[in-house]
Amino acid sequence: HFRSSDPARVAGWIREEFAWDVELPAVQGARCRLVGARRCRIQGRPAAFALYEMEGAPASLVILEGADGAPFVDRCRGHTVIARRSGTLLFAAVGRLPERELEHLMPGGAPR
Repeated sequence: HFRSSDPARVAGWIREEFAWDVELPAVQGARCRLVGARRCRIQGRPAAFALYEMEGAPASLVILEGADGAPFVDRCRGHTVIARRSGTLLFAAVGRLPERELEHLMPGGAPR
């Protein structure tokens, strides 16, 4: 587990741990803050979780290499999941917030 609220430091930790070049959004303030990151495995594949607190609730940006799948939005049991590919990586924002809020965690941020 790596604790930091600095997106550049967390992205650097992910780069060191996984050799993935990622850029995390610079979200700070009362509504959203970066807490850190951790390493895990999803179906046997290495994955990184960037951990956030949004509107007082936990949210995560899951990063996984080489995963198949088209972009999607899903909702289940009060959670929203947004997934999008960027290069060889799959990014999935997960939390109990509406899609428009979780979009801020995705590469490139919320749509304009």
